[in-house]
Amino acid sequence: MLMAERLASFGNDLHFADIPGDLVNDICLHALDTIGVCLASTPLPYAQAVAKFLRREAGVGGSTAFGQAGVFPARNAGFYNASLGHGMDYDDSHLVAICHPSATILPPLLALAEQNRYDGEALVTALVVGVEVMSRLGVACGAALVSRGLHPTSACGSFGAAAAIAKINGMTQVQFVDALGIVGAMTGGLHQSTLDGTWNKCIHSGLAVQAGFQAVELAKAGFSGPPSILDGETGFIASFAGLPIGAAAHAVCEDLGVRWEAGRLAFKLYPCCQGLHPYADCAVALAQEEDIDFNSVARIDVRVGELVGAALCEPPALKYRPPTPYAAKFSMPYLVASALTHGEVTSESFTAQAIADPQVLALADKVHYEFDPLYDEGAALRGWLQVRQTDGRTFLRSTLASRGTPENPWGRADIVGKFLRNAIPIIGANRAHSLVEMTATLPHSNDAGPLARLCRMECV
Repeated sequence: MLMAERLASFGNDLHFADIPGDLVNDICLHALDTIGVCLASTPLPYAQAVAKFLRREAGVGGSTAFGQAGVFPARNAGFYNASLGHGMDYDDSHLVAICHPSATILPPLLALAEQNRYDGEALVTALVVGVEVMSRLGVACGAALVSRGLHPTSACGSFGAAAAIAKINGMTQVQFVDALGIVGAMTGGLHQSTLDGTWNKCIHSGLAVQAGFQAVELAKAGFSGPPSILDGETGFIASFAGLPIGAAAHAVCEDLGVRWEAGRLAFKLYPCCQGLHPYADCAVALAQEEDIDFNSVARIDVRVGELVGAALCEPPALKYRPPTPYAAKFSMPYLVASALTHGEVTSESFTAQAIADPQVLALADKVHYEFDPLYDEGAALRGWLQVRQTDGRTFLRSTLASRGTPENPWGRADIVGKFLRNAIPIIGANRAHSLVEMTATLPHSNDAGPLARLCRMECV
């Protein structure tokens, strides 16, 4: 059986009762986290530009675009909300897959649930299907895609979005396989904007959602797609990732429904690239726990993996002086210097004023990086940071598991706290606390639509 056929069978056959209870609870917390990040993104300039596009597209529908008035077609609301979910770089990650699943998979399902009054079980089941498909493809191909300049969130997320939308729509096996075959022609997502600080990457989850909707609608109309889209000699894995099919098939399909990649997602503590998080942990700890004289720092050293670390440290001209606030979210020298200077990393760390701070930039110039394969393991899991002063004193922090990862998890109170900080300024305390309660009981809900409606500019 071909990979697309096996993934379609997994998606079609999965019932809510088949999903482990721990995974259900975890995925609901990731849904809450994602909604909060979407809301927090609404005032950002890139989001305002996408909102203008959304309003011009208009169309008839019944789905909420977060922070906007009125309702929209599900495909348009899904694109916009997914773009909100990822563009702030505060959304969850699968570290080995090097992708951001919940921001990609949840928004189209919320839009469809609201429009069609799907219940909580249907939404959660489809969410697990989409996250699992996306994450498994990322585990198989993510590192290879990144090495070629492709973003797995968009490339693998297109398959995950198609699978999730197909599941919640109740597609037949044939239609499901066709949708996966069709969406393979729509994958993409280039990493170039992480260098110059423009906004393409902000909408990569949204582009995956657009592709997912289009592929499913074409499959429902009877359009065919190649079942060999993943395995074929000119299919996705060979053409995009350049990998042997056998090893990839093992990673994608082994123990489907038994071993859950959907349960391996990491929550983000900081609104920046996941690869920076271990170093943010180390820098914040040093700033808060040690008596460092930042005027007397001689040198700062970091050890990084080549896969992710190189993209955060090179080219030096763009990393030591990020040209935009968005570019700073992918700069190791800036992040380390800012975290050491301020003892924290927040949204305020990535403003035009913050990235021009002379004290931070002077400290960034002292950051030196060394490649070490130990820090490629787990992709964005591990970090090492040493500060040396002119008087010879050194301060060292390292971590084998950054906070928020499955290896060093956050508690529920931390996750809810992050959500409330993100959501309350946008929708107010009453609606924010209602969303906390609703996501906790989502699997038992007869209508999952209110999750989205509470995020509308006018609540109805």
